[in-house]
Amino acid sequence: MDCFYPAAAAQLGSYTFKQGVALTICSSDDSPSDWATVRFTRPLGDAVQLKRMDAAALYLGYSGSFTKVFEGLLAADFASSGSVREVRLRDAALRLALTPLNHSFAGATPQEVVRYCCRAAGIPSLELSSAVYPQRVYPVISGTALSAIEGINHHWGVSASGYMQDGVYRWGKPPAQTGMMLFEYGKNIVSLTKERGLWVLTTVSVPQLRHSTKFRLVHPQLSGDFMIRKVLFTVSDAGFIRSKIFFKGV
Repeated sequence: MDCFYPAAAAQLGSYTFKQGVALTICSSDDSPSDWATVRFTRPLGDAVQLKRMDAAALYLGYSGSFTKVFEGLLAADFASSGSVREVRLRDAALRLALTPLNHSFAGATPQEVVRYCCRAAGIPSLELSSAVYPQRVYPVISGTALSAIEGINHHWGVSASGYMQDGVYRWGKPPAQTGMMLFEYGKNIVSLTKERGLWVLTTVSVPQLRHSTKFRLVHPQLSGDFMIRKVLFTVSDAGFIRSKIFFKGV
């Protein structure tokens, strides 16, 4: 990996910004959606107008080669003439949170509920658990598509995670992983600390990492294969990029 020329880019609506932005991107297994903020560090022209639900994508990379780290939507309107210089983004699970649902499932499995909710929210790509569950009556009164999915675990007595990843809504089915990123002491680790019961590995830009994926660690304090609980990417005003990986040790 060429680590000498880190770069970042933000595509918001019809605009692309490669300079003058600071980014924070979070992918966490305890949140129903990944989120990000884009802070403008340079004045924008008054003609720049961005609306809630505009498409957004954020990229990190090196030497002009970019990897998409975040894909989602603007969570609120933004007008460049205002005093606020930051926009907040959420991934497509925002559509689930904004889709009202008032429906009684007469007899459905959890997978059928998830399919119904995603179809109502306009999310076409799904990867669902193949586990067999009983059909049950499941009333959703004055809720949302997201609250209906979040209520499945309690109603069926299961423990399954639902989240967007790479444009696909996954419920109870983590992505297939063919390889693991290796982090080694003295090579690509900036620091390894503990914070609120979790280990925190700080490294350079590693745009391909997401929560619920595994990585390999070789360090005097701790070595082994671990599952990512949260990844936090930051790009400072000066373009300085860091990745923080939160995980549970042994």
